[in-house]
Amino acid sequence: RVTIADVAKHAQVSMMTVSRVVNSRGQVSDAMKRRVLNAMDELGYKPNRIARSLVSNRTYKIGVIVPDMSSMFFASILASIEHILWKQDYYMVLSNTGKSERREQDILDVFEQDQVDGVIIFGAHLDREHLTNLLKNQRAAVVFNAEVDPRVAGQILLNQSDAIEMAVKHLVSVGRTHLGYIGLDRRTYAMRDRRQAFENAITRLSIDGWILNY
Repeated sequence: RVTIADVAKHAQVSMMTVSRVVNSRGQVSDAMKRRVLNAMDELGYKPNRIARSLVSNRTYKIGVIVPDMSSMFFASILASIEHILWKQDYYMVLSNTGKSERREQDILDVFEQDQVDGVIIFGAHLDREHLTNLLKNQRAAVVFNAEVDPRVAGQILLNQSDAIEMAVKHLVSVGRTHLGYIGLDRRTYAMRDRRQAFENAITRLSIDGWILNY
C-alpha cells in the first residue's frame, strides 16, 4: 500500500506538506499542491479514510433522512445532494423513516453515535421540541419543511400559504365556487401548514369549501 511517506519522497516534499494537502488543512501553495496531487496520481495513492478522520476530526459523511425513499420527489433531491457531496469528497448516508417517529428518533441517535459531519432531514414527523432536543448534539443540521429551533438547525420552509392561495384563486377564476381539500398526514408541518392556508384562503375569498382528512 502506498503511504504518505512514499508520496512525499516522490514529490520531494515533506510528509507534513502531503498531510496538509490530503486533509485540506494549513497553507500550501497552488504549485506545491499540484505537485503533491500529481505524485498521488502517479503512485495510485488512496488516503486512508479512518486515519484521515482522526487527523481532521471529520467523518466525511452526511446523514440524510427522508420519510419515503420510494417517492420520485425525494429521488430527484437525493440525486442532487449526492452529486454535490461527491464533488466535495463527502458521502451520503441515507435512511428512510417510513413516516415513523420512533425510527426517526433511532436514526438520529445512530447518526450522533457515528459522529456524521451533518444531518439533513426532510419532512420530520417529530414535534418541534423533540426534534430540537435530538439535534442539539449533532455537529450540524438542516431541516426541510419541519419545525425546529433555528438556533439548533438551519431551516428551509416552502412558502405554502401563497402557493395554496394561488391554487384557490385559479379555481375561483375559472368559475368554481365549491372547493374541497384532501389532506394527508397531519403530523407533519407541511400538511398542517397547507390545510391552514386553504382554510384562510376560502375564508378570505368567501368561498364555500370542505376538508377531508386522509
